[in-house]
Amino acid sequence: MNLLRSITVVAGLLLACPSAQSAQTNVAVAANFTDAAKEIAALFKQKTGHEAVLSFGASGQFYRSSSRKVSLSRAAALTRMEIWSAEIRQSDLLTVELAAISTAILLVLATPLAWWLARARGWWTEIIASLVALPLVLPPTVLGFYLLVLLGPDGPGGWLAHLWGGRTLAFTFEGLVIGSVVYSMPFVVQPIRNAFAAMGERPLEVAATLRASPFRTFWTVTVPLARPGFLTGAVLGFAHTVGEFGLVLMIGGNIPGRTKVLSVALFDYVETSRWREASMLRASW
Repeated sequence: MNLLRSITVVAGLLLACPSAQSAQTNVAVAANFTDAAKEIAALFKQKTGHEAVLSFGASGQFYRSSSRKVSLSRAAALTRMEIWSAEIRQSDLLTVELAAISTAILLVLATPLAWWLARARGWWTEIIASLVALPLVLPPTVLGFYLLVLLGPDGPGGWLAHLWGGRTLAFTFEGLVIGSVVYSMPFVVQPIRNAFAAMGERPLEVAATLRASPFRTFWTVTVPLARPGFLTGAVLGFAHTVGEFGLVLMIGGNIPGRTKVLSVALFDYVETSRWREASMLRASW
């Protein structure tokens, strides 16, 4: 271990070696390299005549600065920040796009389903309602696995993908949209269903006595009265899509620009011990 630390510190000092115009090199060393760094810094000064000023911290990267040159540590920090900002901006746009498209599709699909659930009186009504609410109790990874099989090359998703020359819907943005719609469906259906049920029969009966057609009654009477349910469903669907993780990781993976949404980006930063980026992403979220 001491040999490994020594090799690492020597490599850092060589990378940080100053020009002939500068007699001092500033080096940032990981805290667990303290003893080895001090010994090698003394040897470095004896052999080269340059002084290595050590600072110890959690970072294991090495930087140098010269009085006649722009600080490389600052330049490296700015470069990393630019790259990080581009990555987050890409994930931001992808997440908003996914949430917006999924919410629009959810409102289109959930409205007739919620209307039927609110109006039907058969014994099968609650069975269908239980199936719609199933994503609430299924673990996201389990639901993600089932969808991964269905969207894969041997499932219905593969057959659909063949229609436009693809091979699979898994690990694609389209697959993420399908998974998000399935996963967030109960969050949109239930509020709209409750709004339809709370409306009662009287407004519809009054519209019928005025000879309004069912289509006109729905759009001029039912929808305005159920507006709070639509608003609640849209907000819940959008927020749930933005925050989902297990399912999107299962069926979308971690492909930058295609399936790497914010939740997956945060997991990626934590997994690679990029705590600063993870903290900034969490704060901006």
